[in-house]
Amino acid sequence: MIYGKREYQTPVIKLYIGVNKDNYLECSPVKKDFELKQEGKRTDTAKLIQKKIMEKYNLKYPLDDIVQILPGDCSI
Repeated sequence: MIYGKREYQTPVIKLYIGVNKDNYLECSPVKKDFELKQEGKRTDTAKLIQKKIMEKYNLKYPLDDIVQILPGDCSI
């Protein structure tokens, strides 16, 4: 039997959201524009990404398209 304190580690998945050369949104493990972490609400993150993409690229994407590519609950 093993005695002692347990140490749990939460896996960290870093994904990046960006706009490719054809102006399509993509979510990939390669570094692009916005780094995502596993915490927070999905819709709040999508609204923030929509705002930043509008500022940086002057492109407007529907909120549903952004929510669709996000992996569960995440934040920037």
